[in-house]
Parts: sequence; C-alpha cells; structure tokens
Amino acid sequence: LNNILALARPAILEGMARQIDKSSIALTTGLSTNPVGTPGVAISDATILDGIATLSANMVDPTNGDVHLIFGDQVYWKQLAGLPNYQRASFMGDNKLIREGDVGNLYGLRVNYSQNIVTSNTSPVATNNLMFQKDAFVIGFLQFEPAKKYGESAPVDELIYVDPNTGFVVRAQMAYSYDLQSWIYSVDICYGVAVYMANRGVIVRT
Repeated sequence: LNNILALARPAILEGMARQIDKSSIALTTGLSTNPVGTPGVAISDATILDGIATLSANMVDPTNGDVHLIFGDQVYWKQLAGLPNYQRASFMGDNKLIREGDVGNLYGLRVNYSQNIVTSNTSPVATNNLMFQKDAFVIGFLQFEPAKKYGESAPVDELIYVDPNTGFVVRAQMAYSYDLQSWIYSVDICYGVAVYMANRGVIVRT
C-alpha cells in the first residue's frame, strides 16, 4: 500500500489543491466588503493599503502572517514586480515562504498568484485579485471507513499524509473485502469550500 500511495500522493495533492484554489476563488462574490482598486488600472501601494485598511476595520491583523494576497498570473508577472515594497521569496532567501507555497511578501501579506482569478468581460477588463484572512473560507471533508462500509474485510491499511508546513491532511485507505472479493481503495472526500466569515476578505481590482 505504501508504495502505491507514495506514487499516487503527488497527483492526489495536486488535484485537490487545484480544485480548492478554483472553488475558493469562485466564492469572491460572497464577500461582504467593498472592493478596492480600479478596473484596468495597475496595482499600486495605495490600493494594497486600502485593502489592508478594509480588513483591519473588520478586526483582521494584517501582520500576523495569515493574510494572503492572490493575484491573477498576468497581474503578478507584469505589474507586481514594479512595486518597490514587494519582496520575492527567492530573492529574500526565505525558504519558509517557499516551502509553504508563497512566492513573496508585501506589507506582511503572503503573496501568491493563480490562473483561476476571475476577470470580467467588460471594458476595461477587471481582474478580481483577492486579499483574505484564512477564516474567510472553510473546507468540508468526509472521511471513509471502507472496512465498515463494505462488510467483513481484512484489516485496513492506512496512509495519512500531513503537510508539515500547512497542516493539510490527506488520508488514503485500502482493504480486501471478503464480501465483494476485491480490494477496496478510498481517499477522503473534499466536499467543497464555502464562505465562512464574509468580512475577512476583499476583492482587489486591477
């Protein structure tokens, strides 16, 4: 089992990460705060500070390390580098940021980018970048018990993977079912994501 799951684990984690990213960003319309920034206008320090002030007014401390700033990939590569206060993790030599999947730091915010950031069909095009504290969204999981679900089974082999940096957990199981006369494989289901605290995020328009 360990050999099988070791081979499958990277694909499982990548697939879940992509779907969680896409689903979370699609929930931006459920945020209760007013957007900051202007459609079609490049990102600026003033816009970032407006977003920080919006979250701060809702009792979010932007300096505690759990506020994220996710840009559309085109905004990240074409605009962000021009901000004097932006620090790329690779230039800073900050291995902790890199290990946790962040690409940089801006005013204490953890910076990343995504191809799933929503853009409008209007003119000018509006890119809805996202600034949020981790409590803005919640993830729902269901854990399976194949040995109990499919009748009499051999002992369940289980592999639990815990990401040491984020605490994200993925569990995979395998058991032989005497009733079905076959092997049963299962991976915990991520049902989806939802807005949890609607005032803990703000759309940053460019």
